[in-house]
Amino acid sequence: MNEKVFGEPISPGIGSGEVWHWRIAFSAVQTNFTDAAALAKQSLQPFQSSEFFSLYMGMLSDPMLKKLVEDGQQNGLSFEAAVREAQQTITKVVAAAGGDSYIAARADDVAKVCDLLLRSETPVTVPPGKVAVADHLTLTQILSLPRSRLAGLVIGNTGINSHLALLARGAGIPTVGGIDAPCKLFPEGVNVIVDGNSGSIKEGRDIAKKPDKFTTGAVSTACGIEITLLANVESSWQVAQLGGTRAVGLYRTEFEAIATREFPSRKRWEKIAKDVLAETSDVAFRLYDIGADKQLNHGAVNEQNPALGRRAHRRWSEETYWSHAKAQALGLLAATQHSEVRITLPFVADTEEAVYVKSAIENLGNEVPGFRAENLRFGVMLELPSVLCDIKNLDQQFDYFSVGTNDLLQYLYATDRERREDSFSSVCRPSALRFLHALLQPITIPITVCGNAGSDALQLKALIAIGYRRFSVPAGIGASIRKIVSEISIPKELGKNLLSTVTKAEVSELLV
Repeated sequence: MNEKVFGEPISPGIGSGEVWHWRIAFSAVQTNFTDAAALAKQSLQPFQSSEFFSLYMGMLSDPMLKKLVEDGQQNGLSFEAAVREAQQTITKVVAAAGGDSYIAARADDVAKVCDLLLRSETPVTVPPGKVAVADHLTLTQILSLPRSRLAGLVIGNTGINSHLALLARGAGIPTVGGIDAPCKLFPEGVNVIVDGNSGSIKEGRDIAKKPDKFTTGAVSTACGIEITLLANVESSWQVAQLGGTRAVGLYRTEFEAIATREFPSRKRWEKIAKDVLAETSDVAFRLYDIGADKQLNHGAVNEQNPALGRRAHRRWSEETYWSHAKAQALGLLAATQHSEVRITLPFVADTEEAVYVKSAIENLGNEVPGFRAENLRFGVMLELPSVLCDIKNLDQQFDYFSVGTNDLLQYLYATDRERREDSFSSVCRPSALRFLHALLQPITIPITVCGNAGSDALQLKALIAIGYRRFSVPAGIGASIRKIVSEISIPKELGKNLLSTVTKAEVSELLV
């Protein structure tokens, strides 16, 4: 590899080191289909009441899947590679069905079953200072990253707004994604430079500067507009790494569960809340947002489009899921005895749904000794387009808003946030800017942008121009975002001109 290879910039920064291939490592018992399938079936037992249980159990007993995997191993493939090749073969068969939406929906189920076969991998020791290269990574693998940082990361299966991307940015690792079969392109042992700013990888060495500590709080643009920066985090230890006010605009609590592959208990949530609130009183805990690509024990509900329907509180009707959601809420409510606690509600469509979730959480206070309702604050994630129709009512019922631009763009444009290349993944479109501007007009409570739009220079500039002043960004790259904000200059009438555009090209011309 002598020429520069371009992919998609996922997490900013420049890192350099030897290439190390991040593969799944298996214990001896899981190098054959029969044993792996038995363990996968065992892991499904807690979900017997779920709709997907019978389907997944049946697929794990499918002789076609077993034969494809075993044939692949006989042809010299590793167990992981044989499972993935079998997945591709079955997916092609399913895709050939064409037109039948039910059959087409099974392609996603095939992927989840193959993940089940591979889920019990043994822990991988990630060598420090290396550039990790992987064709495919799961959320759990990203979350297993040691706190000592890799020099860089190259992932094949991810896009700028995916949850894998969010976690890479949260860890502050220069990352490039969207490259087909990167392990073939970049052999182990070769020294490469990963440029997460431009999305490029090239052979060579570079001395990467250690990133500065992220100081949350106020920062002024070059033209004197005061902006407040907060942090997005996925674990309690990230809070302690922050500087300044240590303000957390979005605590993605579901990753505490995904990282350990089990839901934390009520006592564990009491400790997490206690530890975090000892570091800062300015933190917003988002309730579990399990669903779509974020699954625990691969408990995805079998539906044709898992990004819709049952997600977050909409899964409370599942007895097992509700027990874990209740344990989380009780643990967080216990912290009101000593501190103000802010709870953010994800994936709500309107005031009726939001108030239902809020009331359910408040009622659980009756089960918490010493619960103090006056210390409880509620916010709403604005990520479903329907909230615009109800924004005034939500403004009167809640204490703050958080704009999840990744999901908002996905649902606003009927696109897929996991897609590698998508022209709808940025707020720099006339209709997106007008939608976001409309959210601002009637509200009286604080509103913070929490999605990827707050981590990109051009999108930041556009959002500031139309009136946004609070941004919660990945903790790992917060220092670089702070610098970007300080260099932004907003020309007079930029906001008005942006809202008058008709095409993306016109938006880009105004922002450059």
